[in-house]
Amino acid sequence: MMAWNRRNDSVFMGRRHGLAGVLMHRSTLFSKTFASPPGTGKQPAIMNHFPNRITGSGFTSTAIALSSLALLATLAFSFVSSENITAKDEPAKMLRHVVLFKFKDSSSAEDVQKVVDAFRGLKSKIPEVAAFEYGTDNSPEGLANGFTHCFLITFKTEADRAAYLPHPAHKAFVDVLKPHLDKVQVIDYWAKD
Repeated sequence: MMAWNRRNDSVFMGRRHGLAGVLMHRSTLFSKTFASPPGTGKQPAIMNHFPNRITGSGFTSTAIALSSLALLATLAFSFVSSENITAKDEPAKMLRHVVLFKFKDSSSAEDVQKVVDAFRGLKSKIPEVAAFEYGTDNSPEGLANGFTHCFLITFKTEADRAAYLPHPAHKAFVDVLKPHLDKVQVIDYWAKD
């Protein structure tokens, strides 16, 4: 058994040997607690509670090994659980339908607003539309080539987009749009991070 002195102090051991020194010191204290009193050959009273008469550093080694296994199992379970949570929380890929309009110079602001309102109304009329947003160009680059309005329609699947295009509400919107449309640009893509 180790004699007690300043070198056995956990703070000193921690400075000298890092975490390993602290753990060695703690296991020494643990084994002293459960070891037989020196020179008596008797088992300490606390050991009467252990039917296998576990004593000394063997018990300490077993305890450390079991603690290490429990820690590894906990870490492994946490890692697997966090992957499952992440997979569930990941947003689903969405299909974006981007539409740019350049209106005729002869169309008034009221005419353009009628087109915008008709386009905005499609979300409530076509259930396959997952999301809808729009805005007007405000880029300082001057590269819009006359396109003033951008509309972004989101679908969950290609089947949803396929249902949207020939939908009667979409066709009615196109009838409102045609007299005022100078140019259109359409791009579809699957959203990625």
